[in-house]
Amino acid sequence: MRIAIIDDDTVLSSSITSALARNGWACRTHADGRSFVATLHRERYDAYIVDSGLPDMSGLDVLRAIRTRVPVTVPVLCLTARDTEQDVIEALEAGADDFVVKPARIGELLARAHPGGGLGPRQRDPPERHYLLAPVYSYGYRLEHLLTSTATAGSASCGEPG
Repeated sequence: MRIAIIDDDTVLSSSITSALARNGWACRTHADGRSFVATLHRERYDAYIVDSGLPDMSGLDVLRAIRTRVPVTVPVLCLTARDTEQDVIEALEAGADDFVVKPARIGELLARAHPGGGLGPRQRDPPERHYLLAPVYSYGYRLEHLLTSTATAGSASCGEPG
């Protein structure tokens, strides 16, 4: 399986490449966004790891470029030093499937690269229903329904016997 790593931190890229290569991945690193985006029309990968803080362009723009040129079934992980909720939302909206905060833990990246992990091959839900949000919608509905039915039945508060 082939993976592109787009990150200007050569030490981190080298560590990630070594760890993934020991686990069967063929890695190609790119130190900046523009040179990577220029290769999108001729290079194909099974997964992408994109740093959000590249020197020449926003990692979010790289994510968007990947999503406009690569099938939606190809997983993309955003690797970043930014960790606010807004940063996560922006990365997911730009096209990331997963989000890892630096300093990256190699074991965590390997777990996400494993089949079934964040970078493992999988089927995507149709575009009109984002797969990450589907469990939230259904869980939220069940929770809301449970709370509404409990309140209308006049039962006791949480933790107390009804």
